[in-house]
Amino acid sequence: MLTLHRGLSHISPNSIQTLIRSGTVTGLQLDDTGPSFVCPSCEYAKTTRKVINKERVADIVNTFGAEVHTDLWGPSLVQTIGGRKYYVTFMDDHTRYTKIALLKTKDQALQAYKSFANWAQTQQRGCGGCGGCGGAAAQQERRHDKIAVVAATQ
Repeated sequence: MLTLHRGLSHISPNSIQTLIRSGTVTGLQLDDTGPSFVCPSCEYAKTTRKVINKERVADIVNTFGAEVHTDLWGPSLVQTIGGRKYYVTFMDDHTRYTKIALLKTKDQALQAYKSFANWAQTQQRGCGGCGGCGGAAAQQERRHDKIAVVAATQ
């Protein structure tokens, strides 16, 4: 039964029994007296991971740049014209403003973060450091980003 289970892409034992009893699979007889089998591949595939909550546990920070979420992705099977295969994103927790940096190698992620941190420091100082608006330069950049997105879609 284990060989048939593996040969049929690890379907459940109940499904195998149904296939044999209905005559869909012929040439086999069921022996229900034996112990049920355990497939190591199926057991491994059923291992669990820590649940990711849908709801936020901590409060959202109240200043720009106080908490930044980041994600590094790659390598991509297709690289950009400039030879970049990775990207890293930085998202401000307060404003949800997100920047993306394209990278040729993963080790460039630290330099990309330093660049983002310097940029965020400059933006926070743009309006006296209140953090609520992200600074005048950030507002200008958001307007520029919207123009760039519109231009890219036309």
